[in-house]
Amino acid sequence: FYIGLTFLASTTLIIIYVLYYFKAIISDKFFKKWYTLRKIQELNEAELSVIFGLYHSDGYTAKLDLNQPIIKGLLVRSYIYAGGSQLVTANPYTNSLPINCTLQPYVYQALTYGERKLKKRLEKLEKRIQNAKNNQKRERLQSKYNDLEEIYDTFYKENSRWTS
Repeated sequence: FYIGLTFLASTTLIIIYVLYYFKAIISDKFFKKWYTLRKIQELNEAELSVIFGLYHSDGYTAKLDLNQPIIKGLLVRSYIYAGGSQLVTANPYTNSLPINCTLQPYVYQALTYGERKLKKRLEKLEKRIQNAKNNQKRERLQSKYNDLEEIYDTFYKENSRWTS
């Protein structure tokens, strides 16, 4: 009797562990990029400026000032990475500490995923506009298309306001 009860308990625990493991893999694979995009959308303009400035720079790396509170906040939230050992040079006439910062891989992967998703959505809307028979519906879709195109141009174009 005790052997059967032990076997039943251990089998149940193994099944729960396997189900939890597969759930973790699936949620990490499918929902991490979406969750990161949502978190990035909640950032303020200055933080978005830093994030998209790094996104459009070579190697997702740029020199940033460590004494800026925005940079410190992004470092603490792990959106950017300052590296392990690097030479920090202080300017005696200013209060700046320039360091090389890199965009975290999960952030630029999420931004690339968001760019592809937005492109697909624009293409679908373009097809719907062409197939629309009602003028009112066509105008509504065109308005939605223009809004999404403005968002795309603002965030993902090389010459957007975030890169200057």
